[in-house]
Amino acid sequence: MSAISRDLIVHLARLAKLDLSEDEIATYQRELTAIVGFIDQLRQADVGDLPPTEQVTGLQDATREDEADERLVLRSEDLAANATLVDGQLKVPRVNL
Repeated sequence: MSAISRDLIVHLARLAKLDLSEDEIATYQRELTAIVGFIDQLRQADVGDLPPTEQVTGLQDATREDEADERLVLRSEDLAANATLVDGQLKVPRVNL
């Protein structure tokens, strides 16, 4: 198992603009070392006989055709009737950035 160094924790904290106490540095060092250890255990697992599991529900092509619902389509006439038009263009509030 690879131990995470104190210097690496300090470097990561600096990159994240975190101000860590010595206790926090020690805690993160211990916890990240344990996490790396768990990842090492996973890497050593023999999964050669297992099939890939990128799709576990059995669903295939569960999408539908893209169809417009005429009840939800906003016609230009309806839009113009309910909006302020200036020179044939919709007038909307200014966006302040």
